[in-house]
Amino acid sequence: MKRIKQKKITFLLPIKNRPKELLKLLKNCKQVFLNLNYFFLIIDASDKKNHLKNLKILKKYKNIKIFRQKSKGIQRGCIEGINHIKTR
Repeated sequence: MKRIKQKKITFLLPIKNRPKELLKLLKNCKQVFLNLNYFFLIIDASDKKNHLKNLKILKKYKNIKIFRQKSKGIQRGCIEGINHIKTR
């Protein structure tokens, strides 16, 4: 039986001051994407307090990379994140 190579996918996720929603999303994705090789790239535009909460939440997950957004605006943050995507 031939083994099918599982493709990798990266989800670009811009967030700002929503740690509770981030936690809900990650829990749901873990259940839904059981047979998917996925990776989250989180662009965090949160204030310092919420950024620290986000970091604490993300310690439980291995398939996530987070970085602070430098520019203003969701779309600009997504463009910043494109450079960090490693999947094809």
